Amino acid sequence: SLLRSTLTTRQAAGALANLLLYLADPAAAPKLARVYEVWRRDLREDKEAWAEVQEVSKLLRRIDRVEDFVWPRAGRDWLDEVEIDPDQRAHLEDFRALVQRWQGAVLLPIDQAVLTLAQDLFSEPGDLALAHKLAVSLEQIAQQKPEWRLPELANELTVIARNERRFLGFSEEDSGFDPDKYKGQVVVATMHKAKGLEWDRVYLLS
Repeated sequence: SLLRSTLTTRQAAGALANLLLYLADPAAAPKLARVYEVWRRDLREDKEAWAEVQEVSKLLRRIDRVEDFVWPRAGRDWLDEVEIDPDQRAHLEDFRALVQRWQGAVLLPIDQAVLTLAQDLFSEPGDLALAHKLAVSLEQIAQQKPEWRLPELANELTVIARNERRFLGFSEEDSGFDPDKYKGQVVVATMHKAKGLEWDRVYLLS
């Protein structure tokens, strides 16, 4: 249990990873649709509202030329060609403005780009603090591996989102350990994570 990243941390890393993966391949309609779902993820608990989000996402997935949505020209605006209600159109116009802003952010250093995306994705202080920590981590990686571009850096966040590498966030789950949750169970941890927990019995392996 101590070797896993918390759900909050994985979700934040996954949201940012999806945005970076789209920005690395901005002509990919499926990635744009995924980003739309990420942007409206707060509606997941409302079945009816989430079904509507999924409906719009399916439309985005089928766009032939993504630029006709993101950067429309006179006579070539995807929103004019698709049948959607006024509320959906208003949401998509807001989303388009964000995507344009995000595409401009790719010119920034990776840490500043991630912080720009985070401002539009998160509102909770804990999520914003976590995004800052992830941004600093990616900047350090970018300095160590200057040949890496957005896809490789995004995959670093994907690894955290998939729980393949632990990353400490700022939630109570990250900062504390409640022994009452694990009575009668063996808890596996690194010696650094076990330090200070005052267990009655500890086995050191290898």
